[in-house]
Amino acid sequence: MKESTNQTVTWCRINNGEGTAVSESEKATRNNKYRSPPSSTYKAEAPHESSNPNSSNKTKQLTNRLAAPPSPPPESPRPRSPSPLRQSNNVGIPDPTTDDVGVGLRPETAQGMHLFKIDGYSLCRGLGVGKSIRSTTFRVGGHDWCVYFYPDGVNEDSKDYVSVFLELKTQNAEARALHHMRVVDQAWPPPPFTWPIPSQYEPLVFNSTDNFASSWGYTHFMRRTELWSYILEDTLILECNLAVIELKDAQEADVKVNFEAQALPSELVDNLSSLLEATEGSDVSFKVKEEVFPAHKIILAMRSPVFRVKFYGPMRDENSRSITVEDMQPAVFRGLLHFIYTDSLPPLDYLDDDEYEEMLRHLLVAADRYAMERMKYMCEIKLCEVLHTGTVATTLALADQHHCSKLKDACIGFINSSNRMVGVMASKGYESLKRTCSSLIADILEKAAKTRRI
Repeated sequence: MKESTNQTVTWCRINNGEGTAVSESEKATRNNKYRSPPSSTYKAEAPHESSNPNSSNKTKQLTNRLAAPPSPPPESPRPRSPSPLRQSNNVGIPDPTTDDVGVGLRPETAQGMHLFKIDGYSLCRGLGVGKSIRSTTFRVGGHDWCVYFYPDGVNEDSKDYVSVFLELKTQNAEARALHHMRVVDQAWPPPPFTWPIPSQYEPLVFNSTDNFASSWGYTHFMRRTELWSYILEDTLILECNLAVIELKDAQEADVKVNFEAQALPSELVDNLSSLLEATEGSDVSFKVKEEVFPAHKIILAMRSPVFRVKFYGPMRDENSRSITVEDMQPAVFRGLLHFIYTDSLPPLDYLDDDEYEEMLRHLLVAADRYAMERMKYMCEIKLCEVLHTGTVATTLALADQHHCSKLKDACIGFINSSNRMVGVMASKGYESLKRTCSSLIADILEKAAKTRRI
């Protein structure tokens, strides 16, 4: 069964007792509504007295179990006319095995949810029996619909209750539909509505050409005294869930037998990671301080333009199998190789906050040295997350030196926010910043001035 959904909202403001009110004379069809409790699992009987002696007892037991409002004595069978009250099952998803589904047809539902918000609800009191407040017209399943709310009941029998009805507004139309009404608890919003088990419910037939069947609803929806617990700031919200059923011609589906097995996850990164610091197959080594790191030229060249030129460029040294790396700590070079082989920054959880930030700065410098742009950008992002007053000036100087525009803007923004300038000026990094990068001081002051103007 295919489904489509949409959601609409109505706001109705009551001013001095004047709303979108519909009197009983203006809406005679309101007398055609059925009597039913506001429970999504209530299953009512037919409008006439059942010939099965056990059916009435079954209905009564179910009503009591669900704490539904009491039902009046059953009425005698009446002809189809605008006068009697008609009863209906509550709503649910249709059972595709119902007799209405013919051979070659398949049911499809267009589902929608409409929120009817009534502001100034206290002014609705005393509107009068049979007078209603109407929502705006909303569209579901190719048809126009409208919700009617009776704050003083639809008739004298329901004057201690509020009544709620749904009406099909499309002219000369008939629609099979399921609907469910509920009051929204604004203090504790309910979970999204889900339709109950399909086999327990039957659709209703709305017919706008027949006053007896143009609308369905609840005469005894909820006691007026119980309704006030749902009103917040003099506002009441009703939720109408609607599923319109259409029968479409069944289409023969192409049946394809799929013998293709699901591919296993990629092991490329794991395979490359296993080569990290492995001596097997290595054809070059790096000496950093007192530590030696084996590596593979082809992998390094694949990841870094600097290594590509060094190992395979016109000025390469074919016989060089050992390279000494100057101006870099072993832990930093190990982190560089980790990124080359795994495409991720090395784990730094074992460091404290200051060591973590310092290592990120060194990794950023190493990434810029070997033209590892992705690694450099990831270090920028990490440094933006750990900015603080004592070291932001040092990080700003680093960002300017290595052309990290994102990190530079983040540092300047941090300095200019929340009056941090005094604390920054007291840091050691700021003194160095004044001596080496006077242009950055001008950028800070210029952006601070723009911020104040804004």
